[in-house]
Amino acid sequence: MQVKVDKKGAIGRVLQIAVPAERLESEIKTRLQRMAKNAKIPGFRPGKAPFSVIESKYRADAEEDVVGNVVESSLREALESKELRMAVQPDLNIQPYDKEKGLSYTATFDIHPELKKLDLAGIKVKVPIADVSDADIDRTIETMRKQHVTWQDTDKKLATGDRLMMDFVGSLDGEEFEGGAAQDFALIAGEGQMLEDFEKGVVGMKAGDQKAIKVKFPKDYGVETLAGKTADFAITAKSVSESTLPAVDDEFAKLFGVDDGGVESLRSEVKNNLARELKTKLRSVTKERVFEAILGQNKIELPGKMVEQEIDSLIERQNSYAKEMAGGAALPELPEPDREAQRVEAERRVALGLIMMELVHEKNIKVDGERVRARVEEMSTGYERSEEFVNWYYGDKQRLAQVESIVLEEQVVEYLIESAKTTEEKVDLDDLMQ
Repeated sequence: MQVKVDKKGAIGRVLQIAVPAERLESEIKTRLQRMAKNAKIPGFRPGKAPFSVIESKYRADAEEDVVGNVVESSLREALESKELRMAVQPDLNIQPYDKEKGLSYTATFDIHPELKKLDLAGIKVKVPIADVSDADIDRTIETMRKQHVTWQDTDKKLATGDRLMMDFVGSLDGEEFEGGAAQDFALIAGEGQMLEDFEKGVVGMKAGDQKAIKVKFPKDYGVETLAGKTADFAITAKSVSESTLPAVDDEFAKLFGVDDGGVESLRSEVKNNLARELKTKLRSVTKERVFEAILGQNKIELPGKMVEQEIDSLIERQNSYAKEMAGGAALPELPEPDREAQRVEAERRVALGLIMMELVHEKNIKVDGERVRARVEEMSTGYERSEEFVNWYYGDKQRLAQVESIVLEEQVVEYLIESAKTTEEKVDLDDLMQ
């Protein structure tokens, strides 16, 4: 077999491969002989037809299969002989097979870029640390109280924290615009549900009031026809309600499944939940800081095909999210996706992926099975039948592979952070979660 390598830039490669006919003919003959044992040819008993008849009838199929297999195996051999590692699947240009001349084809692809530094020696990385405080627990319980708020109609004027039930109609230059009207719309004053001018405009209204207000849309507003414009809104206040929050007592604790131990047990459960969320968030922030540090050490040329594939993936995720948010409703016709808007994020993801792969390859980092098990068990703690949850994960290789990927990524992060100059950074849990 003959192999020639041509370079296209820093990471582009073109392999020209020629495989002698003898190799293919031998495989084609072997395949035809296997086929002859069961071939049903009119006029002959099964397996008794002359080889020439079998070849005449089945050679084209056998040749197609053998060419495919030989391309795969010979490409693998060529890569090994030239010590090349493909970053993406190649573009193949296969010439028609010739019984005399053999098989020739070209494989065009990008190799893994050369990385300058696979550690963080001498690089400063701040590792965030945080604890769950009583104030964090109090703040969470306050949020839980708001989830069970009750409303009582009042004759007073709308103030911050009150709820306004209203109808409104928006118009631009005297014409109503699409999406600018609603009936029985609930607005809680001061929570930023609506644009600032709108919220300021309705404060002070009472049930039965009607009012016209002007609302300035920001220049970067998502609807192009409204961006930077000032619209008129006609408001009809239908009711104003004050909120009443439940007392934090044993009955309140029962609302969240805490039947024994009352408020103290509720606070303990809240603390445990916050601690789990905090642990996950600290991992995530640390990982991102390590990733930014290692990216800064490796400015690399990226395989263009990988970047385009990642852009496709990002756009597909956005479309899937839009469908999910629509809840089964028909989506309007979406504009052509802006691929360039996704390029920076796609390039970042591809660069990180290449660095991760190279680290796993060069440092021979193997996924820790015990850590995978511990992570699945950790994930199961929020479920009543935790053992069934664990078995469910281990019952599906693809599902388990997702956890293995997360754990392997964490092991890579730990490897990198060992070589860095780390300092602890005390952070507030609420700020961290924001």
